[in-house]
Amino acid sequence: MKTGLYFYYRYTFLIVLCVCFIFFFSSITAGASDKQWSMLFKTPSHRPVTKESLAPPLKVKWKYVTKGPVYASPVVAGGKVFVGSYDSYLYAFDEMTGKLIWRFKTRDAISATACVKDGVVYAGSKDGYVYALDVSDGNLLWRRRTWGKVLSSLIVVDKTLYIASNDYSIHAVDITNGRLIWKFYMPDYSYGGVYSTPAYYDGTIFAASKNTILYAVAAATGKVRWTFKTGSAIYSSPVVWKDSVYIASYDRNLYALNLKDGKPVWKLKFDDRIYASPVELNGGVLIGSKDGYLTNVSASTGRILWKRRLGKGISSTPAVTLDGIGYLGMEEGGIYAVAIKDGSVLWKGATDGGVHSSPAIVDHMLFLSTKKGIVYAFGK
Repeated sequence: MKTGLYFYYRYTFLIVLCVCFIFFFSSITAGASDKQWSMLFKTPSHRPVTKESLAPPLKVKWKYVTKGPVYASPVVAGGKVFVGSYDSYLYAFDEMTGKLIWRFKTRDAISATACVKDGVVYAGSKDGYVYALDVSDGNLLWRRRTWGKVLSSLIVVDKTLYIASNDYSIHAVDITNGRLIWKFYMPDYSYGGVYSTPAYYDGTIFAASKNTILYAVAAATGKVRWTFKTGSAIYSSPVVWKDSVYIASYDRNLYALNLKDGKPVWKLKFDDRIYASPVELNGGVLIGSKDGYLTNVSASTGRILWKRRLGKGISSTPAVTLDGIGYLGMEEGGIYAVAIKDGSVLWKGATDGGVHSSPAIVDHMLFLSTKKGIVYAFGK
């Protein structure tokens, strides 16, 4: 009797184990689903890499035309897509259908990408305010005034929202009520400003402006830990991966800096200016430049691994999938799918209008916006 029970439980265990293995293997090969892309570049450290697979070709699943150019990138959370437009509205759409759920009017154009946390969407506007809105209905929860246009996208970490404003300051505010925790001033000239989006990693905020300087400041206090000066204005956003910070400047250089002290590890000179932000993946750093080249360089040495001309200009930062495909938009219009391993072009899709924004990938769909005011959802 005991022998029979032994074999019964043994074979039952083996069957369950096989079923679990099959389920696990199929989920890996199919690509699990990411349920949110809640800020620019997906994470506070700026790593726009999804665990999903999304192989081209793609087709337009839905689109929505706003009444102004859209430079902001879509973010996705809780089954909704959020994006701001130059028509001064922040929009919320149903992720699957594109149906407009609500829109909220600010007092000026929106070019900054919003972020979402715990049922609240935070959006900055050129009117100088940051707005906290209920994701379900767009109801205003609070707003906070900065003393300059908010052109840089927002990031949220735990209970703190970090805002880079054209008052040349980084504002750290409490997400529950908008109250100021600290403010860090970055001296600049009269036609300067902050376009770069701050990054967060391990208790440090990394922020840059047109004053040519990248700052590392304590996330809790705003106290400076180190600075690094480039040769020109910085529009690109810093990216943190492992023990390095990567930043590109309008001096046409891509820099790798030591995370702890900001000392340069290497730099690579490009043929044109760089507006897009780098993406670290599998030992390479991927970045587009204004001359239309997408370049992959060694993260450890700065040596060029491959270089591919895609079009006339790149401001879009790639979103990368589980199966090693990078999707990005072009300034003259269109969206490319590129193999990360060698830069080969796998697919090109059409858009109405040039693309300044960066894609988001959620639920095996890709979301993108154009300078003609159109928000797109692409899928299979």
